Amino acid sequence: MKKKFTLIAIGTAFKLIYLPIICFGQLFTTNGAVITSTAQITVKGDVLSQAGATIYNNGTIDMTGNFVNNAGNNCFANSSGTVVMNGTNQSIGGTDETMFNNLSLQGAGDKTLLRNTTVGGGYVNPAGVLALNDRFLDLNANQLTVVNGAATAITHTTGFIQSESLPSAGYSYLKWNIGNAPAGSAYSFPLGNISTNSYIPFDFTVSVPGNSSSGYISVATYPTDPLQFPNNRPLPLGVNALLNTSGAENADKTVDRFWMIHAGDYTIEPVATIKFTYRTDDCLMGNNNINEANLQAQRLIGSTWQYPMVGWDTPANNTVTVSNATQYDTIWALADNSAPLPVSLLSFDAKLQKNESVLCSWVTAAQINNDHFEVQRSKNGIDFESIGEVAGAGNSTSQLDYMFPDEAPYSGLSYYRLKQVDYDSRSTYSDTKAVMIGMKGIKYVAYPNPATSNLNLMFSDKIAFEGTIRIADVVGNIVQEKNIVVGENQLVQLDLTSLAPGNYLLQILSDGQFEQQKIAVVR
Repeated sequence: MKKKFTLIAIGTAFKLIYLPIICFGQLFTTNGAVITSTAQITVKGDVLSQAGATIYNNGTIDMTGNFVNNAGNNCFANSSGTVVMNGTNQSIGGTDETMFNNLSLQGAGDKTLLRNTTVGGGYVNPAGVLALNDRFLDLNANQLTVVNGAATAITHTTGFIQSESLPSAGYSYLKWNIGNAPAGSAYSFPLGNISTNSYIPFDFTVSVPGNSSSGYISVATYPTDPLQFPNNRPLPLGVNALLNTSGAENADKTVDRFWMIHAGDYTIEPVATIKFTYRTDDCLMGNNNINEANLQAQRLIGSTWQYPMVGWDTPANNTVTVSNATQYDTIWALADNSAPLPVSLLSFDAKLQKNESVLCSWVTAAQINNDHFEVQRSKNGIDFESIGEVAGAGNSTSQLDYMFPDEAPYSGLSYYRLKQVDYDSRSTYSDTKAVMIGMKGIKYVAYPNPATSNLNLMFSDKIAFEGTIRIADVVGNIVQEKNIVVGENQLVQLDLTSLAPGNYLLQILSDGQFEQQKIAVVR
């Protein structure tokens, strides 16, 4: 039997236990409620959480109205249930930020944030999912935070998230707490434009993990007007002009969209391949004169646009890809490389050579009062040392190529950057590049792999060292650690019986050196 009524929960510990019955209400107002793991409440109207209330939802709340949180807390604490927004043109608002575990967008119409919102579960064990399904979610100048660090924490079919508020309203950020996600983790930020039903995701694929389990990547984007003259207006905050290297207006050669990217809670940010997707109208409509095959990404550093310049464009997919990106706290644009935004340094790269030296190379488009370049190196990406100096050209308008080899690089992960110094001692820095070099002279065999209960590491009888062995799970959490001394005994055994079946990373650390390989546990 189904009942329909107005449900008002006003007690401080109001417990709903409906096992075979689905409960219907036209309004759900609570000062404290518990929904059991088997219960479902269907609300044909709004859900309102009043001052001091907490809804411990381990079941399902299926609602057709708006969600309003005035509780003075995150509303759901760490409960593991699901909220289904199953109405038309619903909103999430109130005086306080709500933290949903599972949030599923269904029904009809668009869903809109009226304040900052969190999805993906409680901070103790974030595991919930945002299921967009076929619905559109408008961030509406608010921030949506996904605390579940798995790449599967957002799902969708044809739905997407709109992050297109103009600078005057405040940017709409999609913030994803990816932490120290392992290499190969592919995060797709499912952005889109509701008015044109255009799906324009931003993709972030980790190459080298960041160094923090609480780190995050935030992305916002918005289109500019292609019909103004000049177009690409309004410019992002902090950008006063959009000129080419000759000082002329460059709006007709720049895609009518900007991306704001931010990385936080890292001291060493992840190295990643990033992919920008734009609408055809962003590129070819109005006063634009762009050759899509020439598009490349540029990043704003201070008042200067710099190239990441390791990447490629795919006009058929409306995408531009940049590999080995290491710094993200800035504005990005896509420009026709026949008329780039003003730069002096076109590119800087550091690559491992077959003889285990590192070759640093860079290209300049122009030099003004340039005295010299310093090549710098770091073990942690923060503290850099100068390892060499190359004379500059003084003043030049020609493209010039430079190289500098590091014949004695660090083992493990290290970072390189270029410092350009003018005659008056003013200086600027390039993008930072990461290089991974295996441990020198430490040879070993790990067997059996896959392993069932024990893993053996047999080291070469020609080496001796002290170090640490770690086993990390697929999201970078250390699940086992052991100090070792190799020399007296070349065989090291690891007990894997406490580990669940799955894939792991075996890491060996010694005196600042680092080596890792994939292992698998089977039963």
